[in-house]
Amino acid sequence: MTESDWLHAADADKMLKQLPKLKHKLSPRKLRLFCVGCCRQIFDVMEENCRQAVDMAERHADGAATLEEMTTAREPAARRNRRRFDIFGLIRAQKSPEKMREHGTARWCWEATEGATRPGKPVPGKVIQGVAILSMQLGRERLPLAPEALSIRGIIQGLTEAPLLAGILRDVAGNPFRPATINPIWQTGNATALAQSIYEDRAFDRLPILADALEDAGCTNADVLNHCRGGGEHVRGCWVVDLVLGKK
Repeated sequence: MTESDWLHAADADKMLKQLPKLKHKLSPRKLRLFCVGCCRQIFDVMEENCRQAVDMAERHADGAATLEEMTTAREPAARRNRRRFDIFGLIRAQKSPEKMREHGTARWCWEATEGATRPGKPVPGKVIQGVAILSMQLGRERLPLAPEALSIRGIIQGLTEAPLLAGILRDVAGNPFRPATINPIWQTGNATALAQSIYEDRAFDRLPILADALEDAGCTNADVLNHCRGGGEHVRGCWVVDLVLGKK
């Protein structure tokens, strides 16, 4: 994978698998926050028990909840979906097209939730596939239109192609070809307070203001400044915010 490939790739699963080869491994915290960030893209169709489990996974990633608390939070969703996806649940769902659509939505929501909240280590492949497939079904992402995608194999390979999720991975991982380091002089009281408020409030619309604060502090790193000012999707774990706050 070249730098251009990384910057334009649309398959977050393949990108993640390339990171170790590029000597750029995500920390357990960042990996879980990436999964949580993906799940948040479908929060509007998730049931409350799934949302609560994902919220607890985010807290666990930041050390604000124990492993036991995260495991306890995921259990109600797990119990509900074990019943829903057994043979009797499928038979009930087949009674109408609307119930089948609900069944399918619930399945991919649970796949994503289960992967993000897995004790010990999340399973990003399950999260990416669940969110990507549901996003395509909801019309938020499109299957690749290349000729090879018309084959069964091509369609299966395309199930994790979701530019939005790839963008989230770039937001969390940064550019492995040009990893940035923090200059302590950038970490002024103003810049640090701004970064903390952005993180706590998920107020990523304030990133351009953070760029101004960093520039005022002497930052000339184009990657840092452009990431703050370039728009796109941002999540907790954003590499610039983490850099300013000293988070790994």
